[in-house]
Amino acid sequence: MTIPSELQFVVDATLLVGLFAMLVMNWRIQGDVRRVLDAVSGSSIAERWAAAVAFLGRSGDGTTSTVEIRLGGIYAVEQIARESQAYRAPTMELLATYVRQHAPLGRTGIEPDVEIQSILTVLARSGVEGLDLRRTALSGADLENASLIGVDLSEARIGGARFAGMKLSRARMRDAILTDADLSGADLSGASLAGARLSGADLTGADLRGADLKGVDLRRARLRGADLRETSLSGATLNEAVLDGADLSGVSLNDVDLEAASLKGATMARADLQRANLNRADFSAADLRCSWHGARLVGAILPDDMPRRPPERASNER
Repeated sequence: MTIPSELQFVVDATLLVGLFAMLVMNWRIQGDVRRVLDAVSGSSIAERWAAAVAFLGRSGDGTTSTVEIRLGGIYAVEQIARESQAYRAPTMELLATYVRQHAPLGRTGIEPDVEIQSILTVLARSGVEGLDLRRTALSGADLENASLIGVDLSEARIGGARFAGMKLSRARMRDAILTDADLSGADLSGASLAGARLSGADLTGADLRGADLKGVDLRRARLRGADLRETSLSGATLNEAVLDGADLSGVSLNDVDLEAASLKGATMARADLQRANLNRADFSAADLRCSWHGARLVGAILPDDMPRRPPERASNER
């Protein structure tokens, strides 16, 4: 369909105006950041740090703060943390506190404010572990391939976040909301996710070895090729989840709900599927050398070489 020339002109003009506004804003932000950095230079580290911290709450002359001024304060304290090892951990703890105070639960929005996103980026590249970001509203945050090892995100709202390739080993994310989040290729080994809501999340190729997934909601989640060895999945819900090619070797799936899940080609050797709900689940080409006494299998698709009845209990227990 051909767009009328008048309409095309309006579209082009709108795009140009938007681009111009974005360039002006970026120029203003860069200018303010430079002014803040200049304002805190040339004195002792302690004085520079105190001055930079002041910019996080107000502008340099005591007037009302702006986003640009706060960004300047954020990057100023980061620069000082890079220069002085003694200020590294306190700076990151300060910024984490700022996030908890300015992005608390109950705050609305599909993405974090620009300064919150900037702080998250600074925290992720700092290398500081065990940061406290509990009960924060960080929906839509973008931290692809970043590192927040051991971070505490318990009860945080992180739906729709872009965490692909993140290093989140030993993270504490109990009761967090991660619906539709992108965690593909993420390292979540040893993480605590008990009670978390991950429905619709993308965990393709994620490393979940040793993770605590008790009571987790993984309905419709995508876990193709994920490593789930040594995980705790008791009470988890995986209805319609996609676990094709996933490794569940030795995992206890006792009483787990896997109705209509896809486990094509999954490795489940020595797994415990006793009393699990496997109705309508697809185990085509899966390795099911496991215990499945009492499992519900109505409409399930089993491997061609799989016996229609589970092996005798005695043989499972040997």
